[in-house]
Amino acid sequence: MDVFDAIRKAEASGDDRVRINFDNVAYMTSGMIETLVRARKAANVSGIALVIVNASPNVREVFRITRLGKLFEFDDLRPNG
Repeated sequence: MDVFDAIRKAEASGDDRVRINFDNVAYMTSGMIETLVRARKAANVSGIALVIVNASPNVREVFRITRLGKLFEFDDLRPNG
């Protein structure tokens, strides 16, 4: 399921969040950034927050540098240890 499908599913079910798992993402391409920005705009229309989960420090740095970190929530679902 892509992020836009997840947004539509959240709209239909009344969810206010869509979690995007970045567990296997080592780096972000410009295409990924563009897709996330478009998804953020689509989610925002319905009042849905996009939550980035399990982003590595390198990926979080990309969000910080591009100032996109302010548009998304972040969560770490990895177990401690």
